[in-house]
Amino acid sequence: MNKKRVILYIKKTNIIGGIETFIYNFCYFMSLYFDITLLAGEMADIQIDRVRFFAKVITGSAINEDYSCDTLIMLRIGDPIPSNIHYKKIIRRIHTMKSPGVQDIPHDADVTVAISEAVKKDFDIKGPVINNLMRKSSEATLFLISATRIPAPDKGDNEMRMRKLAQMLIEAEIPYIWLNFSDGKLQDPPKNFFNIPLTLDVQNYIQKADYLVQLSSRESFGNSVLEALVNNVPVICTPIEAFKDFGVEDGVNAHIVPFDMNFDVNKLLDKPIFFYEYDNEMRVRQWLEII
Repeated sequence: MNKKRVILYIKKTNIIGGIETFIYNFCYFMSLYFDITLLAGEMADIQIDRVRFFAKVITGSAINEDYSCDTLIMLRIGDPIPSNIHYKKIIRRIHTMKSPGVQDIPHDADVTVAISEAVKKDFDIKGPVINNLMRKSSEATLFLISATRIPAPDKGDNEMRMRKLAQMLIEAEIPYIWLNFSDGKLQDPPKNFFNIPLTLDVQNYIQKADYLVQLSSRESFGNSVLEALVNNVPVICTPIEAFKDFGVEDGVNAHIVPFDMNFDVNKLLDKPIFFYEYDNEMRVRQWLEII
């Protein structure tokens, strides 16, 4: 059975915004039922790239060529109905509230659809309210925390490994956000890597993270690693001997990665779940005995 043809029309979109999200989600869900074409005079490449999986996308001056469809959906209040599009039915989608520049809406459509009851009331729209469709993302976004001095020559190739890990995540298309707490800054940081000013206690941040990252060449102990473990947060770390003192174990509470960073980064999507106990009382007794 041939699908009915639907054209979405907008002269200009923003890089991100509510209308842009509506376009993507509408095409994602409704392409099952309709043959959808998006005519957008201006649209960011990142938006085009995701929409064109579900709809034909035409941009630039090509939107002024002749088109025909069963239903035309106008997406922005200020856009006049284009004379080069031939349709059987026209719908205006109203996404905005009244503002100093927008006090009224065009009354030139067969149906005017409000995004919410508030918009319907604001403009006294007679048509229906249809809230936005919403796609739930299936992507796993890793939230990474590290607390390391930068620059820190005594840590070996730590900075190189941090950059390498970020690049590996990008190449594997694994979304991530990485906060590094330090008294210095990683210059020209990778995508989604953020230099955070020095904070004396980062445990409240670690508690929310998927991993604590520690990629030094050598450490005498590893306080941030232990802070992660006592909060039951796994670590991504290099095979440092000192970490054995407090029970860092690959696949149990950590992903221990080689110094050369030659490993399958996708394994980080399998986050260890564990319960960790640390015996402070024993350490207190040791100090009492020698003091």
